[in-house]
Amino acid sequence: MKKMPSHGCELPNLKALIVDDDPAVRHLIERQLYQLGVNVVRTAADGAEAMQVIEGSRTRFDVVLCDLRMPNEDGVVLLRRLAALDVPPRVILASGEDPLVLEAARRLGFSHRLTVLGVISKPHTIGDLAAVLAGLTAPATRSHEHRPSAPLLDRGEIQRALKENRVETWFQPQIDLVTGRVVGAEALVRLRHPLHGLLLPGSFLAAAEEHDLLAALTEFVLREAVAWCHVWQDRGRTLSVSVNVSAATMHDLSYPDCAAALCVKYGVNPTNVVFELTESSVARNASALLDILTRLRLKGFRVSIDDFGTGHSSLEQVRILPFNELKLDHTLVRDATCNPRSRLILKNSVTMASQLGMSTVAEGVESTAALDLVSDLGCDLAQGFLISKPMPADAVMGWLATHESIPTAWSAPARGAVTKPQIVRRSTTGTRRTESQERRHHAGSRTALGG
Repeated sequence: MKKMPSHGCELPNLKALIVDDDPAVRHLIERQLYQLGVNVVRTAADGAEAMQVIEGSRTRFDVVLCDLRMPNEDGVVLLRRLAALDVPPRVILASGEDPLVLEAARRLGFSHRLTVLGVISKPHTIGDLAAVLAGLTAPATRSHEHRPSAPLLDRGEIQRALKENRVETWFQPQIDLVTGRVVGAEALVRLRHPLHGLLLPGSFLAAAEEHDLLAALTEFVLREAVAWCHVWQDRGRTLSVSVNVSAATMHDLSYPDCAAALCVKYGVNPTNVVFELTESSVARNASALLDILTRLRLKGFRVSIDDFGTGHSSLEQVRILPFNELKLDHTLVRDATCNPRSRLILKNSVTMASQLGMSTVAEGVESTAALDLVSDLGCDLAQGFLISKPMPADAVMGWLATHESIPTAWSAPARGAVTKPQIVRRSTTGTRRTESQERRHHAGSRTALGG
C-alpha cells in the first residue's frame, strides 16, 4: 500500500486494532493506517471479538480505534474490559454518535484511567486520523504508573509532624480580574516527610480524617493563615486568606467565637478571612452548619462554597446556607474553554452568583484561554498555575514584588512577563462597562476582599 508521508505522521512501529461492526469502515480505517505508515493492523467486529484478538495474540497493541454502537458488545463495555488489562492500549473513539455521547464516552475512558488520545466523528478523513495519532509517542502506560506511591501515614506520624513543625501552610495567589491586582491567597496544607519529602494533601488528609486529626490540621492552617495575613498587613499589603475547612470539623458551636478571637489576637479584620467548604461536606452536614455559618457571617467572615459545579445538590446548598462567595471548580473552568455545554454552565453560574450578590472565584486557571473566558464572563477573582503555583508563606512578599509592579498589571510565570491591561466586560444588557463602572457594580463584594 502506498504511503502518504505528507500528513506528517509516520508510525511504522505502531500496532493498531480497529473495532467496528461495519466492514466498509474497518477497511477504510485499515487503508488509512497503512497510508500513514502503520505496518501492523488487526480488525474486530465488536468488543467481544476485540478481546479475543487481544488475549489470543502475542502482539501488544499500542492503540485501539473503537466504535461505540456495536452488536453483542459495544464500545462502552470494551472500554471497561480494556481498563482491566495490565497494560491497556491507548484508545481512539471513532463514532457517528452525537457529540454529547462521544464526550461522555471520552470521560468514561478517563475515569477508567485509560489514555484516550482523541475522539473522531464519522465520517472522518485521513487528516483527522493523522492529527490524533500525531501525539502517539510514549509507550502505553497508565497515567499513574510513573508517579511515586504516596506513603500511608499513621496517626503517630501525623501527630509528630504537627509537633515537629513539619506541617506547612503554602499559599496560591488570587487576582482581581478587573484591576489585575493580587487581592488574596488560598492557604494550602503540606506535610514534609523525612523520607518522602513534601507531601500534597492527597497523600495524608484521608489518613488524618480516619485518625480524627483533620480538626487539628484545619486549626493549624487557620492559625497560620491569619498570622501570615497579619505579617503581610504589617508589610503594607492587605490580602484576604481563604482556608479550606471540612464540615465534619465544624461541629463546635463556639467555632465562630474562636475564629473571631484569633483575628483579634493578630489584628486581622474578619472580612479578610474566607472559609471554603466543599460541596460534598456541606451536603452531609447542612442542618448542623446553619448555626455556625450564620454566626461566622455575623462576625464579618466570608463563607465560600468550594468546588461548585461538581456536586449534585449545589443549588440547594446555595439556597439554604449563607454563602457569599462561589468558587467555580477547576474542572468546569478547564472544560469550558473547549466544551460549549460546560461554558454555558459556567456562564449561568456566574450570572446566578451575581444576581444573588455573591462574588465568584475561578480556580484552576491554567491557560490564557481560561483566563480570557472567566474574565469575559464576569468572574471576580481567578487563581491557578497560569498566575502562580502555590508557594511557601515566606515567599509571597517576594513574589508580589516581582509580579505586581503596577496596580493594573500582572505577570504570568508560565508566559514570562505579561502585562494585563484594564479589562472591559459586557453587562447582561450587552453594553460595555468601563473599569470604574465595574468597580461600582461589584462594590459590595470587593470590600471584603481587601485592597
